[in-house]
Amino acid sequence: AVYRWADGAADLELVLRSRQLWGKVAIAPGAARAVLLSYQQSYTADLSAARPRYDRHPAAEGFSAVRFAPDGSRLLGMTLAGELKAVDVARGTSAVVRAGALGDRPGGYAPSAEFAPAPGGAAVLVQLKSYNPPRVLVRHVPLDGGPIVDLRVPDWHRPAALAYSPDGRHAVTADTEGGWVGLWEVAGGKPVGFVRAVLEDELARGGQVEFAPDGRALAVSYS
Repeated sequence: AVYRWADGAADLELVLRSRQLWGKVAIAPGAARAVLLSYQQSYTADLSAARPRYDRHPAAEGFSAVRFAPDGSRLLGMTLAGELKAVDVARGTSAVVRAGALGDRPGGYAPSAEFAPAPGGAAVLVQLKSYNPPRVLVRHVPLDGGPIVDLRVPDWHRPAALAYSPDGRHAVTADTEGGWVGLWEVAGGKPVGFVRAVLEDELARGGQVEFAPDGRALAVSYS
């Protein structure tokens, strides 16, 4: 389901009712469109319509995560095999944007379930997880085929959310176990520094990181 929270409003407005289907969901920048990719069907909705509804389309292939490009021009999906693809939901097809987006994946690391496109759409941050021992690997992946850069994430920092700075020169990672936010240079993967954004909460998982449009502030939300 899609809800809207107007500025200053006390209650949420139900914009689009749930299809009660399991799948991957993405909302375009500006909240103009919603996409739901399920196992057997795909759905899109025009959220600017007076009465938004889901339109059904042929099923696209399975993706571990889907994200709109920052300008909303295309929908990107990460496959379990490590391919980054542009998804045509209306036709149920996809085209490879970068093969081997995960690079040489070390043993024990699961395929990415999270990625974040750069503001200009020229690169993505991808996340890989190792559960035994628990570690997180974050990579800056240029879409033009340039070299993949590993961020030097220490073992104690396990990012659950990823973001780029507005100029695309820095990456931001945030974990929900210790409340730490890390800042990185994407050109070489060097850490700029860490700041603790919230009190420690060992039960929290998931979260989101967003920059203000002028790049002067960073918002961090945690489950």
